[in-house]
Amino acid sequence: MTLRSAPVRVEKSYRAFVPEGLPPGSPLLFVLHGSQQNGKVIRRATGYGFDRLAERRGFAVVYPDGHKRG
Repeated sequence: MTLRSAPVRVEKSYRAFVPEGLPPGSPLLFVLHGSQQNGKVIRRATGYGFDRLAERRGFAVVYPDGHKRG
């Protein structure tokens, strides 16, 4: 997926987890990673724990990739 921001127009790629049936307006958690990682790596490194927590607690999770690396 790609997120476009304005007015700078920087395209960011990311991975997301949205529990099935999550209603509009639900909370959103951004999971940030260290350098040399990306969204896929941090999601796996956390053992998909944020996905499971989101499923239980009712929120979406975004794992953004780094700028010019991801």
